[in-house]
Amino acid sequence: DSNAMRVISEASVMHEIEFANYVSLQAVLIDMPAYSGPSASLANFARCVCTALLKYPFTQVLLKVEISSPDSAQLDIKAPTDTWSGWNYVRSLCGNNPNLGLALQMGSELPTKPVLERWLAEPVHMFMIERAAFVQNKVGYPVLLKRHQDFLRAMIRYRPLLSLTGGPNPKIEKEEGNRLYVQYLAHLFGKQPAEGDAEQAKEPFYDFLQPLEKPFRINLEAQGFDRMDRDTVKFQKYSEALTQYLTDVKTSPDSTVMIAVIAPGRGAMVRM
Repeated sequence: DSNAMRVISEASVMHEIEFANYVSLQAVLIDMPAYSGPSASLANFARCVCTALLKYPFTQVLLKVEISSPDSAQLDIKAPTDTWSGWNYVRSLCGNNPNLGLALQMGSELPTKPVLERWLAEPVHMFMIERAAFVQNKVGYPVLLKRHQDFLRAMIRYRPLLSLTGGPNPKIEKEEGNRLYVQYLAHLFGKQPAEGDAEQAKEPFYDFLQPLEKPFRINLEAQGFDRMDRDTVKFQKYSEALTQYLTDVKTSPDSTVMIAVIAPGRGAMVRM
C-alpha cells in the first residue's frame, strides 16, 4: 500500500545519503516534488530532508528545483503554486538549515522578472542549464536569449557550480556534445566586468547576516573597518551632502560652522 511504499522510499533515500556521507561527498542532489500548495506529502518530504540534515551535519542537501513549471499560470509571482513557494515551504519546515541549498534549473521558458529576482536571494549552489534553453544563432552555434543571458550573468556573480542537462537539442545544427555549449558559457564569463576592491571585500559575506555595528558598545574587528573604508561611494555622498549644507546654510560672515564626526573609525570620513 501507499504507507509501505512511503516507508521503503524514506529508507532508500536515507541509505543513499548515508553512503554519500561515508564516501565524503560534499553534497547530495534530491529532486523537489511538484508543488500544488501545502500538503501532507510535501510536509513529509520536508521532514525526511530535515532528518537527513540533522543526522549528517557535514553533508549539504541540494534540492533540484525548476525556475518555472510548464504551467503558464506559474510564471506569475502571484501564483500560489509557483516553484519558489514550494522551495520556500520546504526550506521553512527545515528551519532554514544552512546546509540546505538549491540546484536551480533554467529551461527554455522564464517567468516574470519579479519571480527571477526572488531566486537571486536564495542559496543557489548549483545552476543547471537545459540544452533546450539554447537557440541557434546565424552561423549555427548555440546561444542563449537575452533574458536568459541576463539572468545567468546575475546568477554567476554568486559563483554557483554550472551544469548542462537534458538530451541533444534538435534546434542546434552544429551540436558536438558539450564543447560548443562550454565555449559559449566561457565566452559569457569572459564578458563579465572585473570586480572592484569593494566587491571582492563583500564577496565572503554575501550569505551571512551582518550584525549592526555599534562602535560604542563593542570593538569592531579589523575586517569591519576594512569593509567600511572600501565603501568609497558612501564617503562621496557624505562629502556631497556636507558641501550642499554648507552652501545652503545662512550664517553671518563672522560665524564659524563646527562639524563634529562621531565615531570616525580609522578616519576615512575625516580625510574625504
